[in-house]
Amino acid sequence: MPLLPSLFSHTLPPSTNPPLILITDSILQPGVLLLRSLIASSLSRNEAVIVLALEQTPSRLLPRTHDASRVDFVDCLAAEVDLHGAGGARRHEEVALEAVRRRKKQGGKIVVVLDSVDELAEEGVEVVYSLVRKVLRELQGVTGSRLIALHHAAFPSPRSSSTSLSASLLPTLLSPSTSSSTIHLTLHPSALLELLSRDYGLAIPLHPSTATPLDLRLPSFLTSFASRSWGDPFILPPGPDKEDERVPLDEGGKGGGGCVVEWTARGVNVAADDAKRGEPKKIVVWGIEGLREKSGSLEPVGLKEVLSAERMARVNIPTTFAASSTPATKSTDPPLPFNLSLTDSQKAAREEVVLPYLPREDGQVPGLMFGGGIEYVPDEGDDMDDDDPDEDLEV
Repeated sequence: MPLLPSLFSHTLPPSTNPPLILITDSILQPGVLLLRSLIASSLSRNEAVIVLALEQTPSRLLPRTHDASRVDFVDCLAAEVDLHGAGGARRHEEVALEAVRRRKKQGGKIVVVLDSVDELAEEGVEVVYSLVRKVLRELQGVTGSRLIALHHAAFPSPRSSSTSLSASLLPTLLSPSTSSSTIHLTLHPSALLELLSRDYGLAIPLHPSTATPLDLRLPSFLTSFASRSWGDPFILPPGPDKEDERVPLDEGGKGGGGCVVEWTARGVNVAADDAKRGEPKKIVVWGIEGLREKSGSLEPVGLKEVLSAERMARVNIPTTFAASSTPATKSTDPPLPFNLSLTDSQKAAREEVVLPYLPREDGQVPGLMFGGGIEYVPDEGDDMDDDDPDEDLEV
C-alpha cells in the first residue's frame, strides 16, 4: 500500500477534510527538496499555492518557471512581516488567513506551505497550534486542499538552548486535536537503514510483502536513533569513553541522492478501496518507501532503488525450522528469525549439566554437605565486643 506515488500525483481519495502533511527532516537528510517538489507538483496542476516562508527564499522553494498568478508568497525574510517583532506572530497569522480567504473566493484547490514550524515555534508552540488550526478551518470544505508544513528534528535552536519547545512541538502537531487527518513523513538517510540491517540484525527486505514483512522493531529503532542525533552528527565524540553515534554516509554505496521515507497516516484514505468504505480510518497506518532525486526533483521509488544489498545483512525469516528426531507438529505461531527448538545433541548436553542446588544420585545436596553455616571474616574497623548492648534494659 504505497503512499508517496498517490501523494505526488495528487490521486489520494478526495476528502472535504483537509489533511495536515508534516515533513520531518534532519541535519543528515534535509527536506527542502521534497518541499520544493510538492510545490512544483501542485503548480503543474494549476492549484493555488500559498507559501508562508520563514526560512527559505522564493528561489529555493519555487520552480524556475511557474505561473506567478497562482502563488502567494508571504516572505518573512524580506521584512514583509516581522515575525519576531512586537505583534509579529499575530500579524503573520492575519496575513496568512487573508491569503487563504482570497484564494477561496477564486475557487479551486488550495495548498498552504509553512516553512517552517520550528521558526514559528520560537514565538511559542501555542502560536503554531493556533495558525495550523485556523488555516485548516479555512480550508474546510475545499476538496483536495491541504496544509504542508516542514519540521526539523534535532536541529539546535539558534535562539534558545532549551529543548522544551522542540520536545512538545511534534506531539502537538500530531495530536488529533490539531488535525483529524494527518500524514507524517519522516526522512531518513539510506545509510541508517543499511546500518540497522547490518549491525543490528533487523529484517529489512528490499521488496516488503506479506511473506517477507519489515521487522516490527524498525519504527522503534528509527525513533530511538532520531532522538540520539541532537547536535552535530559529523563531529567525533569528545573522549574515548563517549559513544560514536555518527551514521556513516554513503561509504561505497549507491549514492545518487536517494533517501528513505517513513510515513504514518491517520484519518486519511490511503487507498481507493478505503474511500469506498466511507469514513477515513481513525487508526494510524505505517509504511516505509524510497525517494530518489531526478533532474532536480524527487520521484517515489521502491526500497531497492535507495538501499544497497551489499551493505545490508542477509536476514531471512524462515517459514519452517529444521526438524529434530521427533516429528514436528504444525504450528500456527508466526515465523521467527531464530530457532526455539533443541537438537538431540543440545538436549543431551543440557542433561549433563550438574546444578549445585539439586540433590545428587546419593541424596546429598552439594551446598549442604558440610552442614551449611555462615563464614564471617571481620574487618579491621569492626567492633567485636561480646557484651550485650541491651544489658541496661530491664526486659
